[in-house]
Amino acid sequence: MSESMYIRNLSREEGEKLLARMEEINKVTRIGMSVSCVGVPTCQIGVLESQTLLKEINRALMEHNINTDYLPSVSISGCFNSCSRHQVSEIGFAGCKKRISDAPAEAFELHVGGAVEKDKTHMGNCMGALRKEDIPDFMVKLSQVLDTKGMYFMDYLKEYQKEFEDLTKPYLIS
Repeated sequence: MSESMYIRNLSREEGEKLLARMEEINKVTRIGMSVSCVGVPTCQIGVLESQTLLKEINRALMEHNINTDYLPSVSISGCFNSCSRHQVSEIGFAGCKKRISDAPAEAFELHVGGAVEKDKTHMGNCMGALRKEDIPDFMVKLSQVLDTKGMYFMDYLKEYQKEFEDLTKPYLIS
């Protein structure tokens, strides 16, 4: 479920060669290790392109030269089937369609505060839906707030729940 890979029986030399080849694509930050389902167009059930959203989030963070140390990994599902486990993620998105001004719009529901831990597994809260094109900016703003406070996202969420709601509110659609 975390899109990890295990390779058995490598010698030390083979392992070092593999790591060297993977250096450019291997992600070491939590946000860099985010997970998305395969989504549209591969998935027949999917509603939106989850992998495209993840790329757009990462591109926006890089373009703004954002310190991402305080962001968690994000889980993105292209629909409500939870292939990325968005409901139990610290930040999760689920693809959906919403009506804005009588026209269909691509959106993702925002789920926050979930966890999968021994004896502490619980669903996150659904905050509402955000337009797909607004999510990278939302993540940039969130990262800036976290960097200013010097706090990891879940600590910030516990201590500044109302502030997080205020940050999220302008992005929410009905």
